[in-house]
Amino acid sequence: MYFPFMTGQWKRSQNHTHALPQGARDGAVIVNYLRSFFKEARGDKVGEPGVTETCHFSITFDGWLVMVWVHWYDAKSGAYNMESILDAAVNNKLSNIPYRAFLRNLQDHAMGSRLETLKDAVDQLREHTLAEQAQSSKPARAKRAKTSTDAVTDLLISPPSSTTPPPPSG
Repeated sequence: MYFPFMTGQWKRSQNHTHALPQGARDGAVIVNYLRSFFKEARGDKVGEPGVTETCHFSITFDGWLVMVWVHWYDAKSGAYNMESILDAAVNNKLSNIPYRAFLRNLQDHAMGSRLETLKDAVDQLREHTLAEQAQSSKPARAKRAKTSTDAVTDLLISPPSSTTPPPPSG
């Protein structure tokens, strides 16, 4: 399982016009995956995962300008959204200060509370999976054991009358 917290598209010769649709696609796929993952891990009892749990960040870069985007799913409208939240010119030190600070904050979030949330969800998924396997395997084991026991009992009670194989049907 992979849980990316940031993806990027770099299109030097085409600027952001080619990077944006690819970033939008990547973001929607990741947000959708995270929604599915949290729903499965927590079961149907909890409902729709929160936006902060499933949002995704991406960057687009054209060689001169880097743009930071946030992707999320709006449960009320049923739409995936993508919004630019920050941009910086790479040749302007002043515009890079907030960009670099944002990336450090995002990394801290990804390696802190977001990672803990994901770890908890992985543990919940493991528990649900083991419980489901235990429930589904009990009847199957009983059925297999009964079938094996019946076959042995039948063989002991009424052994085959001949060791010669039956003639082919046809």
